[in-house]
Amino acid sequence: MAQRNKKKLIIGAKNQTLTIAQANFVRDMLSNYYPEYEISIQSAPFSNDRIFNAPRFNPKPDLNSPDELEIALRSHTIDFAVRNLKNLPLQLPSDMVLAAYLPREDSRDALVGSRLKHILPSAVIGFENVLCAEIFKNMRPDIHIVIAIREISAIFERFRSGEFNAFVVSAADLKWMNLEREIAEYLDPRVHIPPAGQGVIVLETAASAKKIQNIVSKIHHEPTYYCAMAEIAFVRKIWQKYTLPASAHAEIIDSELHLSAVLAPEIGHPLYGSSFGKPENAERIGEELALIMVNNENFAAES
Repeated sequence: MAQRNKKKLIIGAKNQTLTIAQANFVRDMLSNYYPEYEISIQSAPFSNDRIFNAPRFNPKPDLNSPDELEIALRSHTIDFAVRNLKNLPLQLPSDMVLAAYLPREDSRDALVGSRLKHILPSAVIGFENVLCAEIFKNMRPDIHIVIAIREISAIFERFRSGEFNAFVVSAADLKWMNLEREIAEYLDPRVHIPPAGQGVIVLETAASAKKIQNIVSKIHHEPTYYCAMAEIAFVRKIWQKYTLPASAHAEIIDSELHLSAVLAPEIGHPLYGSSFGKPENAERIGEELALIMVNNENFAAES
């Protein structure tokens, strides 16, 4: 008997080593739930023009600027897009939604090339995130920093060419690319608070694509969703008024959401804050912590 043709599901991903690795990870997860589907990956050109986690460069991306994956979603040439949450703008176009948040990978930043205690004075350290660089520079004013918002493979090339002595990137990104062996040290997320949404893969669909949303809901992870909502709410509230590096990191401990946050005034030291509450109040926790921190007398004095 001839085998029946499988139903098709097309994943869209940026033509970038990291994102293709993430798309393969998503395909494997969905294949476990939907063996009746033939799941393929379609790549789109990669660009940095809508990355949001470098606020001094692009705090409010133009949502009208073309995004190849969203064009493909609108034309139905792909069913959903694999996204790295930390690289998305804080607001999506009105006809797009994030239909699933996958279980979070390691949220920490990682140091490649040297352990902290071995970094010498005047060393040049590369960073993909402005805020992490600010925190590092505050702790080690004797180092030189280089902002390297590029694909990870390009950052490795710059490191190996001797442009910097070590660099800091997302631990999750290294793990997704099978480069965990390159990690010299994980940075403490209580001090080096990672970018909001780091380590979270999200699946973007057209708002009208209810069938696809139902399919990908099988791999949605509610605890990750709540943590991401608190982090993004904090950053969004800060950026409504201030163009400053800001981030937050949330985790659920004993059924309670704990949020830690940091922002960097134009002058002075980075400011830290924390809050907690029920996970279902995630957005409110993030927004209220942002208001508390910007009303802090230390923030007022240093801004």
